[in-house]
Formats: sequence, structure tokens, C-alpha cells
Amino acid sequence: MSTDTKQVVPYPGPGMLRSQVASRLNLLHFRSDPLLVIVRHREYDHTLTLKAIPQICHGDWLRAKWIDKQDVPRNLHLYKLEKIIIPGIATALELATDNVWLENDHLQAEIPRRLSMRTRRNVHRHPCDPAIEVWLTQNGISFEGRLVDYSPKGLRLELATTGPQSFYWFKSDQDIILTLTRSQQTVYAGRVEVIRSEGDPDRRTVIVKPVDTDTPRYQPKQERTKRFAVSPSPDISFIHPLTNDNNTLAVRDIAILGMSVRENRSRALLMPGLILENVVLNVCGSPFLTFTGQVVYSKNEDDETICGIAILDISIDDHYRLIGLIHRAEDDNAFVRLNHDPEKFFEFLFDTGFLYPAKYEEVHAHRESFIEAYRKLYLNPNRVARCFVYLEDNEIYGHVSALRIYRNTWLNHHHAALGKRGSGLKVLRQISDFHTCSFVLNPLNMRYVVGIWRPANDFPAKFFGKFAAKLDDPTLCSIDTFSYLHTTIDPCQNWDSLRETWKFDQATRQDICEFEGYYQKRSGGLLTKAFDLTPETFEDQSVAKEYASSGLKRERHLYAVRYGLDLKALVEVQDSDTGLNLSELTNAVYIYVLDENMITPEVLKFVQYMVAIKQQWTSATIMLYPNTYVKRYQVDAEKDYAVWILNLNIEGTDAYTKHLSRYCK
Repeated sequence: MSTDTKQVVPYPGPGMLRSQVASRLNLLHFRSDPLLVIVRHREYDHTLTLKAIPQICHGDWLRAKWIDKQDVPRNLHLYKLEKIIIPGIATALELATDNVWLENDHLQAEIPRRLSMRTRRNVHRHPCDPAIEVWLTQNGISFEGRLVDYSPKGLRLELATTGPQSFYWFKSDQDIILTLTRSQQTVYAGRVEVIRSEGDPDRRTVIVKPVDTDTPRYQPKQERTKRFAVSPSPDISFIHPLTNDNNTLAVRDIAILGMSVRENRSRALLMPGLILENVVLNVCGSPFLTFTGQVVYSKNEDDETICGIAILDISIDDHYRLIGLIHRAEDDNAFVRLNHDPEKFFEFLFDTGFLYPAKYEEVHAHRESFIEAYRKLYLNPNRVARCFVYLEDNEIYGHVSALRIYRNTWLNHHHAALGKRGSGLKVLRQISDFHTCSFVLNPLNMRYVVGIWRPANDFPAKFFGKFAAKLDDPTLCSIDTFSYLHTTIDPCQNWDSLRETWKFDQATRQDICEFEGYYQKRSGGLLTKAFDLTPETFEDQSVAKEYASSGLKRERHLYAVRYGLDLKALVEVQDSDTGLNLSELTNAVYIYVLDENMITPEVLKFVQYMVAIKQQWTSATIMLYPNTYVKRYQVDAEKDYAVWILNLNIEGTDAYTKHLSRYCK
């Protein structure tokens, strides 16, 4: 084994030694990066810039092959070498020598013992992938071309006219838009100004500079999401969309909707507006999650450039991991998964009083079903349930979970806490971050949040009820009250007298449209949209398929109760696994009474009987709307439930986050 060591000679200030030049040439050969060869016509004095790939260099001679022979003039012998530019990181070397041969397919030149360096650039210009397509547009006129090289401070374009176009059409005092695409996907679009332009009337080299230093991606919020420095510091790796090179940058801080990264100012890679696909966030050297992002700002701090990256697209599972990482950065006891044995979780529910005696009496017969549902929801990966826990000394102090119950709607439930450490509010903050930020990133799966509680329960009535009352806008947050009944059905009872005039059939689009009109007139709230009771959504089966893919069941059936041809009630039968919700609110029959005069208690029992026949049930949990019905007919309802719905648009989330911040610092 050789014990020789080779000393790395630093670059000398005024120039570079021949041996160092040979190493630089071999690096370019390894990368297949070109040299720039400037030749001057001996008689007419004009210059041409040609590109050549260097061959392996042994020290004294530079040999290179022309990249595009069509660019090489046939009368090359009439030209002389002006200089050869050897690209560098932040500097470039200029080689000028008399001992040179210019041939139609290659060149050969002697390397001087020392080469001069060009003026050092503040920012290195990166050669760009030829697959990048360029459009420079102003007032509806576009010029096409290619991107030659790039830095965040300037981009070199080669443009050509097509048809009856003229570069004189560009006006320097008006906005110019640069669009860069790769495989027909836009990777950058933004305003630029022309720094320099040279060339012929039909083909020009143009250098442009981005105008915008900040390109906010999302509408500003009143309450900005918190940012945290994670230890050990993560990094991101990605393929640069313009250069096609692999890059790794250190993450300075991170938030639920994005992060900031550090890069060397002289080697900067990122400019505001640039879209980065398949960005991998690495933690301790291992891939943690993947996302698509966009650079939204760039600012200099000392010798570094700090760039902000907003997350544009991320899977639900990866965003859940990101939320977990950030919550742990803020509080070591905040977890987004509950990996405890089910017995531990149910012990916590008993200790907090969540499973009070009356509720336990209702559910104790289905103990094994609840445990099995718990395992599938919280111990196995799925896209329908999320769990947030405050855990200290291996003991659960706070818990809340979210369940996807409709196409765009998630139910917050099983919120419980032991009376110390503020753990109840802490898990509430966790799940609120999940909702408000996940809506921005993945609106197809999250537009509404539902909370269902008993009005006699002080905490939700104070925390959620007062928020809705103060907001006083049912299009942003609404509350509807249902009556809760548990009924046993006699399948042998004779209902022939009602069958002649009352019909119980599958609901149609017209029925749903009529119900939507009734609800909006009575309540004006969010229930029809959140519960998929609109003509556009009532037949959607995506949630049922999502549950089935996780080995779970959540189906629903919609029935219309008609007297003759007139709709008098709408029935939603939720047929789900026992245990999805401990109060069985996801496995209940929701009956919406449109005509309280016609739907008498006898007719209501007939409706329950028809549900039992359709579903082959002998008992059912009933959620009856409106709750005025039970008062009118003195029906013996066990309790009322308030159904609270929050619209996760900007106005709704801003108001809710501000309200939450008063309690959760």
C-alpha cells in the first residue's frame, strides 16, 4: 500500500499553475462540461464563441473536441485564437497562447506555466440543461429560446425571432415576463429586466435579472405559523430544475408550511419563484419526507444567502410526519402517534372521566370491537385517522384525534385530558395546526372540521360555542343542534296503514336539492356542504373506498321519506364499524325532518322501522334534526348534541387561530 500523500496546492491569488489547470480540465472532462473558445477573424476582426469538451489532460497540452460542428466555420483557418475560458466555481481562467492548432473537429493548445484569472464573480454562473425552454413575453408578444447559464442575479438567454417579429418591440420601461419550462412543466415565471442585449436582428443573446425578491405563495395570515430550529439540523436534497445537478442545502428553520435554507452567497442556486420538485427532507442523513416547493424569498446575511421555501404539494402522510417533527421541536412531550397498548389508552379514558358510567354502560358490550377499531385506526398506517397525544413519563396526559368522515370533512373527537400541565389545550393546538395547514396544502381532503358535543359540557360550549357566537357568521362557523335517541325496533309490527301513503325510497338528486334549500333557509350553516348533502357530492363513494383500503367500514345510504310526491324527511344511514367513535355518532341514523306537522311520532317510528328492514337492524342510534321536534311532540330524547362546523378558508382559519391563541400560547 502506498503511503505517499499528495498536498493540495491552494489557488494562488494572481493566477493558476499548469498542474492546477490540468486538474481543472480533467474535472470538466469528468463532468462533460464545456470550455468557451473565443476566436477572432484575422481580416474582419469579428469574434465567435465556440464550445468544446476538453479531453483528458496530462499537464502540458489542452485538447478539446467541438460540441456542435455546425457552429464551427468552414474557413476556421481564417480565424485566430483570442482566448479560452475555463469555467470555475466563482472564477474563470483565461488561456491565451500562440502555440495552438484549430481544426474542423478539435483544437489543441499548449498550456502556459501560469494562467491569469478573470475578475472574480460575486455569484457563480451555472451552466444550464439544454432541455430548458425559454419564453420572454411582453404585452402578448413572446420570443422563444434557450437558457445558456444561470445565477440568481442574472440569466443568459439565447433568443430567436419567429415569423414577423422584431426585438425592437421590447420596451425597457414595461414589465417583461420570463417563463422557464422543463418537459412542458413551468419551473419559473416572473418579472425580469434586461441588463444587456447583443446580437443580430433575428438572434440575440440577452442577460436578464429577476425583479421580484419576494414572491409570497399563500395569502398572509393574521397569526403567522411558528418556525423552529430542529436539532440535529435537517437538510434538503433536490435536482435543480435548471442545471439538472444534485444539490444539498442545510435547513435553518422549519414550519408546517415551509422552511428556510442556507446557501453560500457566491455559489447561490435559488431565486424567488423557482419551483423545486421531489425535494427530500433528510433527518440524520436519512430521507424523512418528500415535497414540491417554491422559493419565495432570498436575503443575504453575512456570507450566507437565506432562502425561504414554501411547500406547494406534500402527501397527507408526509405532512403528518412534518407536523410531528415540528411539535416535538416545540415540546418533547408532544406526539402525533399513539403507540401505546390499547389497554393504556382506555385506562386514560376512564381516568379522565371521558368514559363516564352512563357512556360505558352503552359501549361495554362492544369492548373487543372498540379495541380492534383502535388498532386499525391508530396503530396501522391509514389516510382516515390522525391522533395527537401529550405524553410525559410514559403516561398519557392529553389526547385528541381526527377522523375523516366525509369527502372534505374531518371530525375532531375523543378529546380528553388529565387536569394538569395544560395538556388538553396543547393537544388542541396540535390538531388545529394539522387542520389549518393541511387545508392549505391538500384542500381536496380537508375543507371542514366538525366537533360534536353535548351543550351541557362546559369546555366545548365555552371554547367552541362562544367562538361561533362571537364570529356570528354561519358561512364560516355554524352550530346545529340534534336530539339523540337510542331506539329498539320491533320488526313484527304492522305498518300497512302507512305504507299506502308514505314512501321510503332511495334519495334522488332532486330530493337533495330540495333538502339543501330547506336547510339553508332554516340554518344557513355549513352542514349540507360538510356532510356531502349537495347535488354535486351526495353520491361520492371516495370515503367508503378509503376506509375499505384500511380494512375498515364506513358506508352511508340516503333515503327520502315522501308523502305522495312531496319530500317530508331525509334519512342518512351511517353504516360503520363499531368503535370508530365511542359515542357511536359515526354509526347512527341521521333523520332530517323537513315537515314537522306531517312527520308525527307514529310516522317517525315507521321511518325507523323501514331503516331496520333495509339494514337488518333491531336497534339504532338516532340523531334527529331539528331538535325542536322532540319538544313539540314531547319525545323522550336522551340528550342533545351540538354539531359545530368550521370552514377552513382563510377567513375561518384566521379567526379560529386568533381565538385559539388566547388560550394556547
